Amino acid sequence: MSWTHHKDRVVKAKKAHKCTLCGLPIPAGTTYLARVGFDEDGPLTIKMHLACESHTRDWDEDDWLLTDGGEFRRKYLQEGEKP
Repeated sequence: MSWTHHKDRVVKAKKAHKCTLCGLPIPAGTTYLARVGFDEDGPLTIKMHLACESHTRDWDEDDWLLTDGGEFRRKYLQEGEKP
């Protein structure tokens, strides 16, 4: 999968979303990061808790492709912690 990053925006959720990284809800009214880019299917926006995104600053493309929500939670979040 090819990805070209376009921009990041910090926005306040008007409705509930799901964090692309941890898979947990982003409730309405919560501030989150919207990362806009393009893949082979066209424009794409991924939504992430700000705390979750902070764990990805040193990631390479393989990390993005190979890490799923469960693995992310086990590796980066403490037991019972919510971002």
